[in-house]
Amino acid sequence: MVWPAVTPSDALIILLYVAVLWLPGGTLGHAAGLRGWSLVTVAPLLTYAVAGFAGPVYSVIGIRWSPTTFALTAAGLACAAYGIRLLLRLRSGRRTPRSSTGPRWSRAGNVGVAVTASAAVVVGVLTVLGGIKRLSSIPQDWDAVFHANGIRWIADTGDGGLYAMAQVNWYEGGVRVFYPNAYHLVAAVVYQLSGADIPTVLNAHTVLIPGLIALGLVGLVHRMGGRPILAGATALAVVSTSAFYDTLWRGPLLPFATGVAMTPLIVILVLNLVDAAGVRAMIAPGFLFAMGVVGLLCLHPAVLISGVLFTLPALVQRWWRRPRLAPRELVALALGGVVAAGLSWLEIGGALSSAGNLELISWPANLSANEAIGVLLTFSHAAGTHQWGLAATMALGLLGYRRLGELRWLWAVAAVFGALFVIAASTSASWAHTLTSIWWNDRWRLIALAALPMCVIVGHGVAETQRVLAAVLTGIVRQCTGPARRLAAAAAGPARRVKITFAAVVRRVPPEERAAIGRTRQNGPPRWVLVASCLTSAIAVVAFTLATTGLDVSRDQQRMSRIAGDGPAVSQLEVAGMRAMAQIVPAGSRVLNDRGDGSAWMYALTGIRPVAGHYDAFRTGPDATLLAQRFRDYATDPGVRAAVRRLDIRYVFVGSTFLRPWAVREPGLTGLYRESWLRPVYGNGVCVLYELTVPPGARPAGEPDGQAQTEPQQHGPDGRAPRGPA
Repeated sequence: MVWPAVTPSDALIILLYVAVLWLPGGTLGHAAGLRGWSLVTVAPLLTYAVAGFAGPVYSVIGIRWSPTTFALTAAGLACAAYGIRLLLRLRSGRRTPRSSTGPRWSRAGNVGVAVTASAAVVVGVLTVLGGIKRLSSIPQDWDAVFHANGIRWIADTGDGGLYAMAQVNWYEGGVRVFYPNAYHLVAAVVYQLSGADIPTVLNAHTVLIPGLIALGLVGLVHRMGGRPILAGATALAVVSTSAFYDTLWRGPLLPFATGVAMTPLIVILVLNLVDAAGVRAMIAPGFLFAMGVVGLLCLHPAVLISGVLFTLPALVQRWWRRPRLAPRELVALALGGVVAAGLSWLEIGGALSSAGNLELISWPANLSANEAIGVLLTFSHAAGTHQWGLAATMALGLLGYRRLGELRWLWAVAAVFGALFVIAASTSASWAHTLTSIWWNDRWRLIALAALPMCVIVGHGVAETQRVLAAVLTGIVRQCTGPARRLAAAAAGPARRVKITFAAVVRRVPPEERAAIGRTRQNGPPRWVLVASCLTSAIAVVAFTLATTGLDVSRDQQRMSRIAGDGPAVSQLEVAGMRAMAQIVPAGSRVLNDRGDGSAWMYALTGIRPVAGHYDAFRTGPDATLLAQRFRDYATDPGVRAAVRRLDIRYVFVGSTFLRPWAVREPGLTGLYRESWLRPVYGNGVCVLYELTVPPGARPAGEPDGQAQTEPQQHGPDGRAPRGPA
């Protein structure tokens, strides 16, 4: 296990992100009647709902997105929710009921869950930070630069539109690329408040995602009547499961992973709505349900579909036992869905506009069905080792599955997402691709969704272990105290032999005293039983920690380390070159760069706009495509010079590290050190910044054939473009 070096400023930025995630949504949830664990766990989803709703609307009406507008929106919605509840109370003369919050745990149970949930959050932070080494580390994979540039774009321009942040890469020919931006809108607020750089902001949220998943499942277990030991053990199981960390280093799939953490919360909001007694009582829960749907959609459309599939088994179990509830509750859910659609009509239009792109993506299916089932059940996807501790504990949970109570529907959720994972991993048939296309045919996403209910079953295995230990310990204590009780009874004298049963007493007392006697009986078990429960819970948790080799922190840190390091996307020297470039390149001009060498990070790091703002060349404009292929023909090709003029390019940045091992230098950027119309103005051995020595669009004098006859400029160790393919 690696202990990361965390500075006080790092801790402050993480705490700032916590405040931004919980305060807006928590204020709204409290105003609408949420309390307890439901409020604590649902608050981040409501925060994303507020941002996802407000950002695009502000863009349409021309208001900048900023921390101020975000705070005012959250405060306005909270005031509206509280005002409606107050109005209903005044009109009816009765207190507006609060949303259901689940059973009341004992004080010891609440403390135990709070401790284990906090430990799960710390383990998640330790695992992610131990893998990436420092909070300012640049994520070295495909999607990270898109999210980073999107956050910077929203913060710089104030444009929270659904097509806005993609303009860093797609800016020609009126091409509009939709991407849900609730994640980026909240991150932009943290970026503006903290003053930290973009990689630090990205990582400050990434370290919280495992803890968010743990808290989401804690809230679900509590709302469904689960025992405290089940909630706490589930939280610890989540942060030890590699499937969740795989969404944080591969990609990283940050909005999707955040959506996975929010998925169980929609069940809480659905139950609060359908459990409400009467139309008046449904108004506040219905509004919160609609906001929850908006939050999932604005994080990621695929997450909303996942939330529907996650919730349906719970409703089926509910209606199977009480079918007469179904019509009324279906109407309530439909009305809540209509409200959600009205709040998120911009997102729905954007999602429909991009639906055709899903069929263009297909990941290889290189496992057999048996192999896929095996890695699913042993938590060993794309790994050389198995998580046997999790698998064995899940087996214990399955043995006692009937005692899972109201959460028994989770087997259906695990079966649905597990089957989708097996299909995506083992078959390339067209029907399989269509079935899984909502999740981009990506088995890494599907196994993360399948792991959610599986972790609850793992937690149930720990809870069952505790139940058996508690029964054994209770039996031992009773055997040891039996003789003492019999001796005391014998010494009580003849009067003790009079048998007066509790029922006989109750029959001879008035109703009010009978109720008092009933309350006395319900005060709870003896203190020693509570002590035995706490002791066995601790033993079960420690045993689970040992069985999973310290919650598999070392294993998961090793997986997280795949995204960190000095390259391959961007090395530290290249970052230094980009920061130096910011002192040279005039504001407002665009820099030509290679799409594959990581230089797209220049916008997120410095604010300088590149020609290639992402590794993705799909649907990029004609000028960017032309320059990638033929920029070196600037001296002889009028079309190239015209493209340079239209994009206002005065500088060219060439790096040396490539994201993918098979990537090569774009043809238009090879051999630039030979050209006399380019002058190197900065170089540090691994990257170089060239300046055009003639105005954009003008033909260099004295080069009719485009071949410069001068010696190479000395900007690298050998006078050539550093370490890139020539």
